[in-house]
Amino acid sequence: MRVAVFSDVQANIQAMEVVTDDIQRWDPDLVIMAGDLVNRGPSNLECVRLFDRLRSEKGWLPVQGNHEEWVLQCLRQPPSSPMEAQMRGVTDWASRPRGDAHARMIEDWADRRWCPAPAEA
Repeated sequence: MRVAVFSDVQANIQAMEVVTDDIQRWDPDLVIMAGDLVNRGPSNLECVRLFDRLRSEKGWLPVQGNHEEWVLQCLRQPPSSPMEAQMRGVTDWASRPRGDAHARMIEDWADRRWCPAPAEA
């Protein structure tokens, strides 16, 4: 079985297009996007839409990374302090214009905390 795993696109649509084209040419049996598809870059919704299309058409599997968790937190809750407001500046800028659509698309992705910790030997 051939498996492709990618992550940390960080809302860079150009990078995502290159990676997803390469993965599709390789044609693995399973593709997992292991989180951090969004945040930091300007193309949050575009990256999520591209992934959502590949998920629907090809069965690619998503996992929420810490950046998806942060985006959802920022979309749902106001900052709790002036320091947090500063920390959220870029995330709010990149996510707010299409916040509701964005949140609906990523909130059902598997939570990375769902994966059990390995058993100790």
